[in-house]
Amino acid sequence: MFEINCAILSVLFYKNMMYKKELKIAKQAAQEAGLEIKKEFLNWRRGQAKFKEPKQIVTWVDKKSEKKLFSHLKKNFPDYGMISEESKALNKNSDYSWIIDPLDGTTNFTTHHPFFAVSIALSYKKEIVLAVTYDIILNEMYWAVQGQGAY
Repeated sequence: MFEINCAILSVLFYKNMMYKKELKIAKQAAQEAGLEIKKEFLNWRRGQAKFKEPKQIVTWVDKKSEKKLFSHLKKNFPDYGMISEESKALNKNSDYSWIIDPLDGTTNFTTHHPFFAVSIALSYKKEIVLAVTYDIILNEMYWAVQGQGAY
């Protein structure tokens, strides 16, 4: 019985350790990008946005946030792919891909409505295994890891 309980505990421990580094780095990256976005938000003036296509707003803040996220994630996970709302996919051959919305809620941002976030997900073989959303103005972090719950 003791061996079975130890085996169960080791499986649970291993499962809880999965994606630990990825979660830590994604949370750090989201928070760093969020601080930059918040600085820009405080100085933002309406009319500074551009349209990539009708009703699809993009700002230099989206690009700046994306650059910071890419840099942080690539430094720690150089072999993982990257998909972003603002850029083309990078390293498409990896089983792992970061999926990024560097300024989730750009329209709100540009109209000075304080509901926007940084959103990051990690997929493994096209299945989401981890997600992080950082609400910049409220300074609240939400995350979930497959099989480990949401917080």
